Amino acid sequence: MTTSRREDVLVSVCFADAEFDAAGYDALKRLAQALNESFRYWEILILDDGSRRHMEDDLLRAIENLRLLRTSLGMPFYRRRVAVAAEAIGDLVLLTAAEEIGQIDAIALLRTAEQDGAIVVSRKPGWSALNLPLRVLGRTAGFQVNAQDMLSAAFPRTLLNRLLARRDRELAVRFPPADGLTPVIWRLCDTARGKGRSLRETRRRFNLLHRLLVASAPRVLALLGLGSLLVVLSALAYIAYAIIVWLVMDDVQSGWLTTSVVLGLTSAFLGTAIFGLSIGLQNLIELLATNAGDDVLEERSAVDLFGRVIDELNVEISTGLAHPPPRVRDRQDGPRA
Repeated sequence: MTTSRREDVLVSVCFADAEFDAAGYDALKRLAQALNESFRYWEILILDDGSRRHMEDDLLRAIENLRLLRTSLGMPFYRRRVAVAAEAIGDLVLLTAAEEIGQIDAIALLRTAEQDGAIVVSRKPGWSALNLPLRVLGRTAGFQVNAQDMLSAAFPRTLLNRLLARRDRELAVRFPPADGLTPVIWRLCDTARGKGRSLRETRRRFNLLHRLLVASAPRVLALLGLGSLLVVLSALAYIAYAIIVWLVMDDVQSGWLTTSVVLGLTSAFLGTAIFGLSIGLQNLIELLATNAGDDVLEERSAVDLFGRVIDELNVEISTGLAHPPPRVRDRQDGPRA
């Protein structure tokens, strides 16, 4: 069964790196052919740091609708993904990697994203021992993290713009947010090949782990503030306990009350200081966080309120004007008579 060529949608396929080998170049050409057969309007974006400039002319001659973007040396991988996603102009955007382009069905990912209006993430089969701790860390940071998720994901433009507006957008375009407002579909990729990780990929994963730890700061600070408040209350209770014991009992050793009060006051002071720092940092994070204002995603109603008002008020809408509107005098027409 063949599907018709779409002429009402623009598709962008983005690569955050240009690590193409011989097989990768062949897969890139096949991808361009498949895009041309499925969509009339499409583009391929490749972000490079200029180290492979001698290959750019060959790519431009071999692939049409290709955009090569230059970035600075040493830019982190996930920051490059955000940069190339922001440069895409398509209604549907596919973020992928050179090592995965021959394993995924790019056309199916894009079509599913458009039909369901959701983010479609490719997932490798199997399981990983690091999946459970990564899920816990991801939930703490506010993301749905899975070690089997691939770098390839298709985004409708509306959802991608919402993710790019977030403060933690570098993680948001990698793992879907766990906010319940972002529809996500995971598509199992049976053709994904398991292979040993290179040094570059290992470094990338450590960078991702660091960003997850940083993104979990608000919840960690909240737990820290709660714990420090409990320490303060416990220290005050211990001071009260020491005073009551000193007043009630007669055989209290000398210096015990002083030592207990000093320990209690020290704990109370440290707890108060940590509590103040934690709530202060939480306030700064909330002030710096962007509010996209798109919490309401869909509306369903049993009544057409605007249509009812138009009927009741007998308002007639016309595309043409029976009489031209009166000319409004402005300051350039001179003083009024």
